[in-house]
Amino acid sequence: MSIELRGQEQLFDLWRRRLGLTLTKINALRHHQKHFNIKLYSFFALINAISYQWAMGLVFPHMAFGYDRGHYFMILFPVALLGAVFDHLSFFVTLYLIKSALKRLSHLSFIAHLACDAVIAVLATGWVLFVFIFSGWLINSIQGKHYQQKKDGTFSVVVKQQRDGKTVSSSRAPDHFEQRSAVYQKRLMDAVHRPSQNWKNITFGAIIGLSAMLPTFAHIVMFLFSIPHGLSKKKDSNPPMGWNTAICPVDARCTC
Repeated sequence: MSIELRGQEQLFDLWRRRLGLTLTKINALRHHQKHFNIKLYSFFALINAISYQWAMGLVFPHMAFGYDRGHYFMILFPVALLGAVFDHLSFFVTLYLIKSALKRLSHLSFIAHLACDAVIAVLATGWVLFVFIFSGWLINSIQGKHYQQKKDGTFSVVVKQQRDGKTVSSSRAPDHFEQRSAVYQKRLMDAVHRPSQNWKNITFGAIIGLSAMLPTFAHIVMFLFSIPHGLSKKKDSNPPMGWNTAICPVDARCTC
């Protein structure tokens, strides 16, 4: 076997072993850690909350620290909780994809299964839009606000009018939700067609979507760490320190 092919085999072998060991450790945590699902969900909720605050402070500081800072701070809670729902579910989908990929003998099939994580990233974009549409609608409804369309087609948020001590809304809740959906759909289309003019929204969305991209980042990092050893000219019969030679250690509790 040529040096190139041998290096390629080493690379994929090490990549598989790293993924296998990671899967085994996660399964061990699931079996031995009490309230694993609750802790995992809380972890993702915290990541989403931090990402939201970071994105707001970095991209829209005038909103995060301005007059309406209380409004945008309240949006953090539904964003964090709903974002964690998607991340929690995608975590277990990723585990299934890794488990399935490790059973494939073909390198192409192995990569194809892992590449399915890219679909999760695409779905995350749609979920992020829904989360912000719903979260903003919920907080606006609580605070007595709704959208009003201007002559140029843009929307602005206005406070419901007070009449005889009672709050009167000129917009019904379903209409408000539809208006907010239209706002975010327009922002998405603007970002696609004029990215240079909408870099703030693109940057904000990228930061918010970091938690959903964690599985994909993990695959990439493991692959990159496998390259130096896998492409070495000498075939090393021993794996790097800390990695088992088998895909999964023999353990009756391991479900991988």
